[in-house]
Amino acid sequence: MPEPPDSKTTLKGRGLSKWIGLAFVLSRDALARRLLAVGIAPTALTILGLIFTAAAALFLALGAGAQPRILSWHGPSAWRLWAALAIVFCGASDMLDGAMAHLGAKTTRFGAFLDSIVDRYCDILLFLGIGIYYARHGNLTYQLLATVAMANALLISYTKARAEDFIPSCRVGFWERGERVAALLIATCFGGVPAVLWQLAVFPFFTALRRIQFTRRAIPTISQGAELTRDPAGKVTDGSLFDRCRRGSLIYDLVTGAYIAFIIFAPIDNTDLFRQWLS
Repeated sequence: MPEPPDSKTTLKGRGLSKWIGLAFVLSRDALARRLLAVGIAPTALTILGLIFTAAAALFLALGAGAQPRILSWHGPSAWRLWAALAIVFCGASDMLDGAMAHLGAKTTRFGAFLDSIVDRYCDILLFLGIGIYYARHGNLTYQLLATVAMANALLISYTKARAEDFIPSCRVGFWERGERVAALLIATCFGGVPAVLWQLAVFPFFTALRRIQFTRRAIPTISQGAELTRDPAGKVTDGSLFDRCRRGSLIYDLVTGAYIAFIIFAPIDNTDLFRQWLS
């Protein structure tokens, strides 16, 4: 069964996200125990999450960039409402499967492998759904941005996986899967899909770059038989200022707040800028 995620949340942090994270973990674990008690397997949750993600992708393909921004059960924005609900369920499934495996002592290597592969399919499906919506409307700009955002998501995962062939851990950088899915959910709820595509097509690239930089510095340390440096919360670090942006820290809260504000309030619409420039 899948291994529990290595959360970056630290109880030694002072930010609001520390308390939100703690409440979330307690609620998640309580629900995970209930699911285990009725005989549900962690792998079933993993597959269920993939199904919910496929549903979310379908709804996004039908109405990712639809206006108005306010969600409604009727009209064009209804597809975004259904997509948001499906994303909530797929995110819940993704969080619960690891907790169930850990709490039920059902962690296996194959489960961890399967969970990672399903996560990548989920990344692809969500951006594919958005890309299809804009392809249906002939919008070159947002087709391209959806493709680049998908590539960034996969690159973040790939750099970590390859780095950990050489070093024990490479979980550095802001834009992990939790942040990406949360950003897509917020964008779906508030009609900010164009804004989030610009965001995810640019900033996650720097997380991948950060992981490359970290690995380059860490490999000589490991080669000499030394241990990687860890911060007070026990997370690996090379002393970079970027590593202060951990879940549970004030810096993380400020950065996250800025990203959320951009998604909700940035005056970005579905204008096809690239097509205008090329014409």
